[in-house]
Amino acid sequence: MDAERRATVTILSNVRCVVAFRYPGLSAKDAAKARTRIVNLLDDALAIDQKGAHFNPAVQKGLWDGRRHMFYKDGCTFPKGIMRRLKQLLREDGYKVMKTKDERVNIHGPFDATRIQVGMLSGGIELRPDQTRVIKAALKEGCGLMHCATGAGKTEIGTAIIKVLAEKRCLFLVHTKQLLRQARERIAMRLGTIEEHIGVIGDGRFEPKHITIATVQSLGRVRGDAQKKIITKYLKTIKLIILDECHHSSAKTFYKLVQRIDAPWRYGMSGTPFGLADGKGLMVEAAFGPVVERVTNEELIELGVNARPTIRMVEVDRPMIDSNLDWQSVYKEGIVLNPHRNLLVANWAAKFAGKKWPTLVLVRELWHGDNISTLLRDKQVPHAFVHGQMPTDEVERQKVRLTEGKIGVLIASPIFGEGVDIPSVRALIVADGGQSTANVLQKIGRGLRRKADDNRLDVIDFADMTHKWLAKHSQERVALYQGEGFEVITGQE
Repeated sequence: MDAERRATVTILSNVRCVVAFRYPGLSAKDAAKARTRIVNLLDDALAIDQKGAHFNPAVQKGLWDGRRHMFYKDGCTFPKGIMRRLKQLLREDGYKVMKTKDERVNIHGPFDATRIQVGMLSGGIELRPDQTRVIKAALKEGCGLMHCATGAGKTEIGTAIIKVLAEKRCLFLVHTKQLLRQARERIAMRLGTIEEHIGVIGDGRFEPKHITIATVQSLGRVRGDAQKKIITKYLKTIKLIILDECHHSSAKTFYKLVQRIDAPWRYGMSGTPFGLADGKGLMVEAAFGPVVERVTNEELIELGVNARPTIRMVEVDRPMIDSNLDWQSVYKEGIVLNPHRNLLVANWAAKFAGKKWPTLVLVRELWHGDNISTLLRDKQVPHAFVHGQMPTDEVERQKVRLTEGKIGVLIASPIFGEGVDIPSVRALIVADGGQSTANVLQKIGRGLRRKADDNRLDVIDFADMTHKWLAKHSQERVALYQGEGFEVITGQE
């Protein structure tokens, strides 16, 4: 049977592949039936359900199935990142996968492993064994995902790869202006150079160099034919691409940009698990390839790199919310404008501030931050509220004030959701709820950096019992904390 069903995969570029099928011994009619069946199977297995698609008029009219398809039936092409997954599906269906053909023009070659060594980064940074393990695995594969929990030193890992592949023109992608500045400063420092030697694309600047830090938005949302031509020409010169917080590549803008760059060396880094339950993990894999190595929170805690968090789930049992309300109204009444819950947030923040513990309070909505700020003002707790509508310099100034003890509490909108380092944070209050795996872990990560003395992090989260949806989200967060090996306790005190 195997001899009658054969498949050959051809690598067209670093982003696209094509698969062809052969059926020796079968009639043309039977071969066509067999091909149609396997094409439909691959199309179904490699498609991602789009959240909320059932509300889309095209779905309701039967014009779209509400799924994002990674396998293109016309032409049988697919992203190179899922080549291993596609081959496995073919083998499970009884196909003999023939030797892969490689027609790429840009091919990554071998790397010099001797260049990975202690002391290869400047600024007194020595690579740990776990970091070296990730770097070697990534360079051996040439592409793939590095699942490195917050605190693993993703910037250092990425910089080491850049240094080993020093002759390759590099594009290091981030997704916010704040991370653009932070990454540029740290990469320059680790390479032992000045920031002016590192190119910038984003924050109103287009200054590409051999090594360039860029925001995805600045390259992916370009207007005007002239600017598009400049960007297209620039992207063709890239040989090494690294995307920080690459779980965002499941978003359309991120994915489309990465797929435009035919770089032979291509990596994604994230501290977020690449789960496949909601399909997002499949898109991340499609963009870069499978996970090549992991560094977990538990490993970093055992190494003493990260603080050991204790999560206290504080119960919120009032006011009860009408079960017939839509989600936005439930979130507004149960979290943003809930006076009882907000007072709990303020009380815990005041308690931590009284201990001289730098405290970070995370919110989603601006008026939620304003409500908590008002309560802290009434309690005469020195604090600040930072959000995306503020200049980046002012946000940085308030971070410094928290570190220096000039304020005890910093309330922050999602601009502090991920990638922002605040090593001084000793207490963290997750005031905004939610269920996203990526967001929850990134929130906790804001306070996981090693502390100078007592290497612990106290986290306050809320067991919201006021509505079934909020309760479900709280339970999911608890399960996630426990899955990461964090200690979880319940109670007000």
